[in-house]
Amino acid sequence: MGETRRGFDPEDPKFFGASYDEVLRRAAFETRWILNRGYGMDQTITFIGNHHMLSRRQRMALYRSVMPEEEKKLHAEREVRELSGEVFIDGFNIIISLEVALSGSLMLLGDDGVIRDLAGLHGTYRIIDKTPTAISLLKEELLLHPGITDLTFYLDRPVSNSGRLKTLIEEIFRDIPGTVVQLLDGPDTALRGKQNVLSADSIVMNESGSWYNVVRRILERRIPYAWVYQWE
Repeated sequence: MGETRRGFDPEDPKFFGASYDEVLRRAAFETRWILNRGYGMDQTITFIGNHHMLSRRQRMALYRSVMPEEEKKLHAEREVRELSGEVFIDGFNIIISLEVALSGSLMLLGDDGVIRDLAGLHGTYRIIDKTPTAISLLKEELLLHPGITDLTFYLDRPVSNSGRLKTLIEEIFRDIPGTVVQLLDGPDTALRGKQNVLSADSIVMNESGSWYNVVRRILERRIPYAWVYQWE
């Protein structure tokens, strides 16, 4: 298995470098201002992106990490600092984010304190050299919470290689009692209303009962060299 940089774009150092800091921070400020007045995300990003002549990746970055104050407040109210009982994991979402961080590719610190990536999934996935490490780092983080009784991973069944990823997770977590990996056609639906959800997907977070900021915690403890872009 050769080395693969998940989520790497050769243009990112340019478009998220010092020469674009001012325009990106202005764009983020203006995006928040418009969103807080009730306008939709799609039309806001289109307007701001056209106004500042932003690249596709820059627009996607705004979309993934800038949010209205109401959504930011909702996430803060539902965040938990410790995990206990049953934990539900948005498998592809968390593992891909950690693969991106391990690859040294661009990560984004969102307005809600969540670190997200720009890799995307689009129905295709393959296990890379970073995947076992990503899963092992997740395991190390979860072992810091002795109150956890059960772990349930949800993986998107239609995504390519989901079965192989399921097998790899089961192998790495084989000594953790209560670990279950499920292949589902709609993990987002299964996560709705659950407590102790591990996901950086805003839609999943909005509909969960509570969530834990696992990617950020792992990056702070285990991947301090990760490239995390901050808007302010």
